[in-house]
Amino acid sequence: MPQELPRVELEHPSDLDYIIDAVAKYANALAKQRVRGPSELGVTSPLEETLKHSIERWVYAARKRLVPNVLINGLTFDEYAKRAKALATRVRSLSNRVDEVTEKVVARRRSIPTEYSRAVARHSAALDALAEVYEEQRRAGILRSRKRPRFESIAAERPIGNPESRARAAESLNNSYTRLRRLPEVLRIHE
Repeated sequence: MPQELPRVELEHPSDLDYIIDAVAKYANALAKQRVRGPSELGVTSPLEETLKHSIERWVYAARKRLVPNVLINGLTFDEYAKRAKALATRVRSLSNRVDEVTEKVVARRRSIPTEYSRAVARHSAALDALAEVYEEQRRAGILRSRKRPRFESIAAERPIGNPESRARAAESLNNSYTRLRRLPEVLRIHE
């Protein structure tokens, strides 16, 4: 019997309800036009009630026969219901994901000024450290290029660390002092 009816292609299940409701309203309006009588006086007749009940049964039967032939976007009611349930689940999960991502974005937007100030401070510290390194390298270059005295430890008035060197230096100084003391005598002899 469902094969007797043509296929009906709808976009949404509510379209079927709209069509059935329109058919029921039209049938009731026709019945009202055909049956005139006590209802015009405000009293409903038993025929009117029977006719209304018959129309409801007829619409229900037509709906039952029509449902197997209805396709919603190319899917039967059962397929559409399964897909709608899966889509509803997917929509809920995506909605939750959107909420989570929105919260993360808000948190990031709130933290941007502090992160930016930290990044600027790190950049400034890095530039200061680089300037210090350049200054140390410049000073080291100056120190390397400066001429050094021949005997650095003596010029810097630092004691000589090696005892043998100290003894040799003391002997050398004593010899130099004795020669200097004898220099006037030697000079008188040659005069």
